[in-house]
Amino acid sequence: MTSDPVVQWVSTGLFALLTVHSLWRLVTVRQVFVAAGYLFHLGMSAVMIAMVWPWWVRP
Repeated sequence: MTSDPVVQWVSTGLFALLTVHSLWRLVTVRQVFVAAGYLFHLGMSAVMIAMVWPWWVRP
């Protein structure tokens, strides 16, 4: 968690790229367990983006 907007946007961009990669691999993979792993990575990327933007701390 950080309050620096530059770090927030850089982290968001990084995890957005990882989300796009995971989505691409999820669509193109042919094995069920590998697809499940990419699905979990999608969820983890979403949680990491949410953690960078601390909406619960704002007044």
